[in-house]
Amino acid sequence: MFDQNKNSHSHHLKGKKPGVVTNLIFLTTISLSVTALMVLYIDRVPSNYHEGGIATQNIRADQNYEIIDHEATDKLKQQIAASSPPVYDFDVNLADARAEKIQLGFQGARDVLEPLLKQRTSARDKLEDNIPLTTDEETQLRQGFETTLNTTLDEEIYTLLRKNIFSPELQNTLITLSNHLQKRLIIHDTAELPQIPETGIVLRVLGTEDAVKEELVTNFSHIMSLETAKKFFTPDDASLWLKELNLDFTDRDVMLTAIRIIPSLIKVDLTIDKSETEKRKERAIENVENIVHKLLKGQNIILRGQQYTHRHITILNGINETRLQTNILLKFLGVFCLVFILLFTVYYYAHKHIVHFHLTRKDLNFIGLTLILFLAILRFGSFLGGSLQDNTPFPVDITTFYYIIPVAAGAMIVRYILNAEIALIFSIVLSFFAGMFLEHNYSITTYYFLSSITAAHLIGQVEKRSSVLNRGLLLGCGNALIVLGLSLITNIASATTVDYVALANNTSFAFFGGLITGLTLLAISPVMETIFNYTTNIRLLELADMNHPLLREMIVRAPGTYHHSQLVGVLAEAGTRVIGGNALLARVASYYHDIGKMKKPHYYVENQTNENPHDNLTPSMSALIVESHIKEGMDLAQEHKLPQSIAAFIPEHQGTKLISYFFHKAKMVAGEESGKIDEKDYRYQGPKPQSRESGVVMMADTIEAAVRSLPDKSPQKIRTQVEKLVNNHFVDGQLSNCDLTLRDLYLITEAFIETLIGGIYHQRVEYPEENKKSQTASLTIIPGLQTKADEPLYPESAQPPENVSPLFKEKRQKGS
Repeated sequence: MFDQNKNSHSHHLKGKKPGVVTNLIFLTTISLSVTALMVLYIDRVPSNYHEGGIATQNIRADQNYEIIDHEATDKLKQQIAASSPPVYDFDVNLADARAEKIQLGFQGARDVLEPLLKQRTSARDKLEDNIPLTTDEETQLRQGFETTLNTTLDEEIYTLLRKNIFSPELQNTLITLSNHLQKRLIIHDTAELPQIPETGIVLRVLGTEDAVKEELVTNFSHIMSLETAKKFFTPDDASLWLKELNLDFTDRDVMLTAIRIIPSLIKVDLTIDKSETEKRKERAIENVENIVHKLLKGQNIILRGQQYTHRHITILNGINETRLQTNILLKFLGVFCLVFILLFTVYYYAHKHIVHFHLTRKDLNFIGLTLILFLAILRFGSFLGGSLQDNTPFPVDITTFYYIIPVAAGAMIVRYILNAEIALIFSIVLSFFAGMFLEHNYSITTYYFLSSITAAHLIGQVEKRSSVLNRGLLLGCGNALIVLGLSLITNIASATTVDYVALANNTSFAFFGGLITGLTLLAISPVMETIFNYTTNIRLLELADMNHPLLREMIVRAPGTYHHSQLVGVLAEAGTRVIGGNALLARVASYYHDIGKMKKPHYYVENQTNENPHDNLTPSMSALIVESHIKEGMDLAQEHKLPQSIAAFIPEHQGTKLISYFFHKAKMVAGEESGKIDEKDYRYQGPKPQSRESGVVMMADTIEAAVRSLPDKSPQKIRTQVEKLVNNHFVDGQLSNCDLTLRDLYLITEAFIETLIGGIYHQRVEYPEENKKSQTASLTIIPGLQTKADEPLYPESAQPPENVSPLFKEKRQKGS
């Protein structure tokens, strides 16, 4: 899917691939860790505050808040309830009903007394005094009258009524007085009315044919208390009321009697509807909106040195209550689901569709730890930024501090240790999580993603520690450009003005963020290399130093092997580079692939002078000795703590190849019993090459030895030999586990040929003083190391046949 021409750190040992269960455990563990970091909150709100105290630090809102001021809201509700006008009901039918009751009461009383009046012939005044009634009759008359009028009469009033014999004239006068009171509203006590007239009362008029009418009454002058109403008519004003009420023909004594009787008949006609009043108060309270203190993220709550006020206390208490009310479990589950789905989807998509996205268990652990580490750095950095924000000599937005956090170092170290494809996926995931961490600030997500991709690209070719700082400088410039673009499309630049101070702050912090990213890589990469036993380019360069103890020992004890290893390194580097592999790894691994030969150097032809110890050994014993350099090399690698990625080349460069020289010698010695010779006894134990670099080193090792043994090193002979040996490795299945394609083999072959012909065995002008003896003279490649030009370096190396290898036959035909 991606271009393979990259300097990636291959998996030099094919580590155990994680199964489905392992993957799920990994994804679940990482999801839980990320969720815990995301939900976990670092508290910056002090707990020892009180009203009147002095703030010892600046306090800013860590996120957007809407704090309800319950106390102020309750006060407002009380005010609204107090200002809500009470509801009073007034029934217009009460006066008519009262007049009707007066009429019925008087008529009923007269109906009782009329028969007795008809029996008397004396004067009226005598009749009034001499109408005899039994006690029961008198009681019945009185109770009937009081029941009809729904009142209780004292003895004096009842006596007046009896004296007037419940006359129609008195009846009509009482009705007139009652109707006059209809013009006023009578309440039990005016103290019930609102103390503030502007509040008013809601007057509901009942008893009309239409719907209930109501109005807001704020003028209480026509409302009187029951006590005042009873004193409204006074005997002293009898004459005045006679004229006022057009009762000129009414006897004054009757009026006086009526004025004395009317107070006992007056009733309250304006009553409060408590139920409706409470309902309306509740509705008014429900419509009251909470008093809310709205805080934006980063907004100052209180500055250091200021005194805590009631408002400050309310806001801080509200923030703490908001946190306590948050359902942490539900929030944790929600975030976990989102994180797990993201990791699961991205991981399996990359695993299925991206060619070089192959992770071992070690890789999973490394990536998981790196992800958690840099999210923790992000969390701590955001907290530290909030604290430092209080102490800057100029105003700096909290977002500006995010630009300096070295999040991109995560992608950089993944690219540095693994490869570009994995670094890309890591950048996507880390950047998305960063946006979630920082209150869903996806402008920051964009910044971290672009910065991470830039960092991963810049670190790809680094081979020296000093270069890391240079890459950090370049990354800082890239970060500044990214932030410049983001700032210009956000609120820093409006249609007419630009906040140059904020722009300068953002770009400066981003630039220094790049430098810090480089320093972070230098600090963390050695730790990761040690923990997970990875080999980076810098470590490889350290191993390539010719002063390494193993290489210094090799040049003394096995100079031929040392020279051979150097030439294999040249070939392997060239072959690996053309296929986009790790050329540095291939070269350095070539230096150490034959270190086991130092134990018995004279058993290998490149280190022999005259005697060959194998002449005195059986073929099987010779094969065992030759094969033993693998085990002895692994022991030396462990003793000198070579990285596993280098040690893996020691057995893999031979794979399961046949030690052909001694195998054929054994069959020759066995004669007729040659069929009993088991080929397995003469093969290396493997494993076969597990990486492309290892496969290239295997072929370079064989080809270097075979080409050196050629008596004729003409370009055509070299080409034929190289093509044949590459084909033999392919046919023998030695390259089946290292992901080399046919195109790779073609490119590798051409690189080998070009290096051998143009570099190692290039043609040179023969000077006159040179004679034919030079053809058999020692061939000096490096000072102090000589081997005979016509002597094979490996006893098992066979001479190339004359025929063309099948793998390259088609190419040769096309070339002709």
